[in-house]
Amino acid sequence: MRMRIRLSLFVKMMGALLLILIPLLVLYSYANHVSEQVIDQEIKAASEHKLRQFANQLDSQAELLSGISVTLLLNPSVKIYANAHEFERPYEQLHAKQTVLELLKVYNSSTIWSNQISLYARQAHDVVSTSIRTQYDDDYLQGHLVKSWQYREQPAGGIDGRSFVRYAVDAMFDSQENINLVAEISFPDANIRNMLTQYKEGGNGDPFYYHPMHDSIVNASANAELIQTLTGRLDRRALPDIGTETMTLQGRQYVVQYVRSEALGWHLVDYYPLQHLLQPIERSRNLYYTFWAVLLLVAIAAALLLYREVQLPIRRLVNGVQRVKKGYYGERIVVRSGHEFGLLVERFNEMTEQIQTLIDSVYKEQLRARDATFKQLQSQINPHFLYNCLYAIKNMAEYGDEEAAAAMAVHLGDYYRYITRVDNPIAQLREEAELLRSYLAIQQLRMKRLEAEIDIPEAMLQLEVPRLLIQPIVENAVQHGLEPKEGPCRIRITGEQRHAIWAIVVEDNGVGLTSGQLDALQRALLEKRSPAEQPAGTGMKNVHDRLVYRFGPEAGLVLARRREGLSVTLQWPVGSDSQAGPLPLSGDSRDGPLPEGGA
Repeated sequence: MRMRIRLSLFVKMMGALLLILIPLLVLYSYANHVSEQVIDQEIKAASEHKLRQFANQLDSQAELLSGISVTLLLNPSVKIYANAHEFERPYEQLHAKQTVLELLKVYNSSTIWSNQISLYARQAHDVVSTSIRTQYDDDYLQGHLVKSWQYREQPAGGIDGRSFVRYAVDAMFDSQENINLVAEISFPDANIRNMLTQYKEGGNGDPFYYHPMHDSIVNASANAELIQTLTGRLDRRALPDIGTETMTLQGRQYVVQYVRSEALGWHLVDYYPLQHLLQPIERSRNLYYTFWAVLLLVAIAAALLLYREVQLPIRRLVNGVQRVKKGYYGERIVVRSGHEFGLLVERFNEMTEQIQTLIDSVYKEQLRARDATFKQLQSQINPHFLYNCLYAIKNMAEYGDEEAAAAMAVHLGDYYRYITRVDNPIAQLREEAELLRSYLAIQQLRMKRLEAEIDIPEAMLQLEVPRLLIQPIVENAVQHGLEPKEGPCRIRITGEQRHAIWAIVVEDNGVGLTSGQLDALQRALLEKRSPAEQPAGTGMKNVHDRLVYRFGPEAGLVLARRREGLSVTLQWPVGSDSQAGPLPLSGDSRDGPLPEGGA
């Protein structure tokens, strides 16, 4: 059978709102994710294109200077200067050198980059340069003649430190002995640094020129610490000619882009925080999420208001009806004045008040009827014990055991003096224990092989129980369990508290019961019959009913087989003699809880 899940109105409202809001959130999140990817790709592509253009500008200037060095060697005036050492007159030599110097100055001022141009005549061991510090050094030339641009971080050969230098010769580089003219052109890295500074203005990046064998060339406002961290990551591998990566530097994510300079062999690198790339989208996304959260809170507030104003009053009314159904006719519901459900709640309170008034009058009649029933049950027990004692005294007298007969008569007198106090059918457990001692003393007079033990804690002796509650159980144990047994007989009566239950246990080592007999007896205890319908001699049934009448449905007898004999436990809830339950609707009080005082 399927279990039907009952959902409250509040849960249904929240479910409907979430079914509306969650798809909107998922759809927007997906659209935002796609937009971020597209914009990220477009911005990276635009930044990469801009970086390539800037690298091309650097290469253009470097190629322009390279072209000057080659063009210079083809100039006729330069060729004349190369052979000027053969002139006879010094004036002609000086004129040729001066002509070349003027030519170098023209080339020097033809570019936007500051530069230095020198022309070496190896056969004449002479040099013409735009720098007055340049001197002829053939050993230096032989050690540095290469075709490509090279970076020098220290001054050498009249060239300032941290400069790019390139050479052009009038012969093949491989045969230096045939080289006569050498054109040297250089420019300081300050030219690149200035262009990097201009490129950085107005952007989010921090561009620099990178080579794994040299210190990086950075802009004027570069973050030196972050660039050092980045170059440390780049030094670990060979960079491709162009690329875009995302790296985590100092706990933040950065987009790193680089382009290789074909002219100089360096990489132009730029990096910028990833969050700057998507910051506008993130602001828009956060604004939407905030709006969605506010909308969700408003929806929850509306659902709570509906829950408070509609569902909660209905639930209180339903709970009140359920409690009235269980017998709590004093149930009243408190409602605010002016509430929409106020009239309905007021009518409910009036109804329960009228029902309680009717039940009170009916219950008083039930109390009187139950008291009569209890006295009828007690009257069934008292003759049963009297008959047994009188027959025992008769037997003792016949056998001449006058002392035992006298003792039994005394105990019987004490017993009847105890039970004739009909004004109060309730006694302390201490009095019941004394009665048991008198009864067992009588039985020990009859059965010399009987051993008896009573062990009830002092804390339990103050409890109040119906009179003659335990004695019928002890009598049944002696009469039906121990008397038919041959050999030593033992009976033990103990008291204990088992969590929230008081228990009196009567154990014997008699003949006991079979499983079938035990089950039948247990079922008989649970049968609901009026005292008039019960057969005579049902002492255990009477005790069970008295416990239920007095302490409620949780009280009663529990039977159990032992290895030898039978165990009968009289149990009732702790505090049941002072706890009041709801009034019973009608009929047998065992069908529902009763207030204390009716037993």
